[in-house]
Amino acid sequence: MPSYTLTQLAAALRNCIESGFPGRYWVSAETIGVRVGTSGHCYLELLDKDAAGSRVTARMKAIIWASDYNTLSLRFRQETGAAFDSGMSVLVMVAVTYHEQYGFSLRILDIDPSYTMGAMARKRKEIIEELRKSGLYDRNRSLTLPRPIRRIAVISSGTAAGYGDFIAHLEHSEENFRFYPVLFQAVMQGDQTESSVLAALERIELHKELFDVVVIIRGGGSESELAAFDSLAIGRACASFPLPIFTGIGHDRDETVTDLVAYRSLKTPTAVADCLVASHREEWKQIDALRSRAADALRLMMMYNHEQLMQLSLRTPSVLSASVRGEQHRIKAVEDRLKLAAKQQTTYGLQQLRITTQKLPALMQGELKQCTASLERLTSRLPLVAAVNMKRYNRQLEASEQAIRLLHPNATLRRGFAIVLKNGKAVRSEAELSYGDKLVTRFADGSVTTVVTESK
Repeated sequence: MPSYTLTQLAAALRNCIESGFPGRYWVSAETIGVRVGTSGHCYLELLDKDAAGSRVTARMKAIIWASDYNTLSLRFRQETGAAFDSGMSVLVMVAVTYHEQYGFSLRILDIDPSYTMGAMARKRKEIIEELRKSGLYDRNRSLTLPRPIRRIAVISSGTAAGYGDFIAHLEHSEENFRFYPVLFQAVMQGDQTESSVLAALERIELHKELFDVVVIIRGGGSESELAAFDSLAIGRACASFPLPIFTGIGHDRDETVTDLVAYRSLKTPTAVADCLVASHREEWKQIDALRSRAADALRLMMMYNHEQLMQLSLRTPSVLSASVRGEQHRIKAVEDRLKLAAKQQTTYGLQQLRITTQKLPALMQGELKQCTASLERLTSRLPLVAAVNMKRYNRQLEASEQAIRLLHPNATLRRGFAIVLKNGKAVRSEAELSYGDKLVTRFADGSVTTVVTESK
């Protein structure tokens, strides 16, 4: 068995590969991991998938030398309208190479833009069919356009020239119409376009009641950055959006998926602005027409009413006389009915009075009997009630007398107490006495006179 060093084995593999694949080959594949290094070389991988597109069946590294990349990428962008990037179906001319240190790779020498354009067209067609099947393709166009259009949500880059032109056309219309545009900043070119536009649509939907339409405009940039507007995600979001969408992406080639599903698609931002101004102008024309029709109708109505008034003025005397005679007849009929009703009521009242007069003696005799019986019952109970009350009053009188006897001062004196009097008034405190005061002390059985000689 022969023995090789790693370098010898790598050299043998290189000779074998280069001799086995000496020419150049057109290869169709999908790009992935496309990046440009600081040296200017473009590094990527080419892969192939099965018919279902779910499993990778082949994968190889590839490179485009800097000397070729600038020319190839520029031509690719000019012809396809998109930058050479990952996720593209491409047809490339390659040379099979093997390097002892870097291994196996394919060197890309040429790119066929027409193949990619066909793949892009197929992809766009597939997206459109997907939107049709899901019932979204015509949904935005089926919305009712608000009238008038004044509140506009704008998705664009605030620094883009197209946005500035759009605002200028809105603000400087001949009729000085008032619009209220609100900018929702978005990246309109590059890898972040799709996610940025979708985020702006989500923010607008949160406040959809504040706007009449949505405008997506792009201008002042390269047409090579339009691929994002052919994505299924943006197409689905625009098609299902609850507000009408106007697009002015600024291109002259085939319409993108976003253009196809929008309520109205125009070529440039200024064309969108002019369309909105024209819509407002049409609204004013209709208002003027309605105003003229209303004025004409008012004049005709005034003429007709004047004619009717003239005819009524001529018929007024006879109509008034007939009306007066009719009212007189109605008044006479009411008077007759009132007289008859009064007579009938008087007769009825007299009859009721006679009946009552006849019943009165019997009623009075019955009432007198009831009163006499009640009086007799009360008279029979009177002695008993008087005796009970007399006993109660005697008990109350005895209790009051006993209380008076107990509260009398003599009762207190008989219990061993005495009352000291000074000038006929009772002494209640030592502080009221002075040396030499003459006092009278009363007891239950008499009194003594004393003189104050000492105070302790």
